[in-house]
Amino acid sequence: MTEYMIVFPVMLVLIFGTLQIALLYQAKIQLNYAAFESARSGSLNNAQHWALQAGVVRGLAPIHTHGQGRNWLRWARSTVWDLIEADLIEIEIINPTPDMFEEGVHGIDDGDNLYIPNDNLMYRDATPRGGAGLGATESTIQDANLLKIRVLYCVEMHVPFVNRMINALLRLGAPATPSGTGPSGTVGTGQLMAWRSTGVGFAAPAGSFEQTCLARSPQHHIPIMSEAIFRMQSDPILDLPLDVP
Repeated sequence: MTEYMIVFPVMLVLIFGTLQIALLYQAKIQLNYAAFESARSGSLNNAQHWALQAGVVRGLAPIHTHGQGRNWLRWARSTVWDLIEADLIEIEIINPTPDMFEEGVHGIDDGDNLYIPNDNLMYRDATPRGGAGLGATESTIQDANLLKIRVLYCVEMHVPFVNRMINALLRLGAPATPSGTGPSGTVGTGQLMAWRSTGVGFAAPAGSFEQTCLARSPQHHIPIMSEAIFRMQSDPILDLPLDVP
């Protein structure tokens, strides 16, 4: 009985932890597919925010579907839309960057939109060009027609006890401040940035997607991320409301 009382809590944590990790692995696989669907949808619809969101909804709907029939599918898609509205899912465009849309770089202003041409890319000038903004880098027009996105998903963990334990372990360390320095440079609100050392541990930068997710009440959540890249099949149009890193 004494040996059982010593081993039982450890075995319980191992069993529950294995189950929770399996569920997180399933969510990560589904998020990888959702990121691909989002990039594909964006490539066909001028890299617009609504198209990227629609792709994520299609990709993540299966993980929220628990039955058969169209009603379950509609419910699952509605659930994903609710997660987007609640800022539990965030989409960032990594490429093309805003400076690529500048006139004189790769952008063209037709009076209504600022876009990057997508036609006849193999015959266009491949000379690298860069913008004048801070952090602007040189790129070819072919590079500017590669859509690369990052999808962030704040997953709720449902296995009791270990969900709080995992969340608490990720929140170890002193709170990070936006004035700190790190490998990712300036910290921006709503961006998934690299964690930095606080002297006593590692913590997510203040205002980042990670910190917001981990601090969400009840504290059963964990942030996961996936990236996807797709060749544009339409002219990329600058979509200002979309969050960019």
